Amino acid sequence: MVVFITLSDGFIKAQAPGSLRQPMQTFLFPQHWGSFPLSIGLFMAPWGGHSIYPQGTTSCFTSLHFKSIGTCVIRINFQEHSG
Repeated sequence: MVVFITLSDGFIKAQAPGSLRQPMQTFLFPQHWGSFPLSIGLFMAPWGGHSIYPQGTTSCFTSLHFKSIGTCVIRINFQEHSG
């Protein structure tokens, strides 16, 4: 279903970005190397907290603590990636 939606949207849209009929120009290396660390940080930010969450949830003694543990894990992950 996702492949069908992506292909149909790409063929329906006539102009870039997002068009499969007229794709945008791409580059093998970044055009501006100063923005490269930002792009790596944006790519890595969603995946960084995944190692913290299972440890936090297994530390729950009862299901009553799950909400507070989840909130704590999200705060730690946000502080870790926001600088």
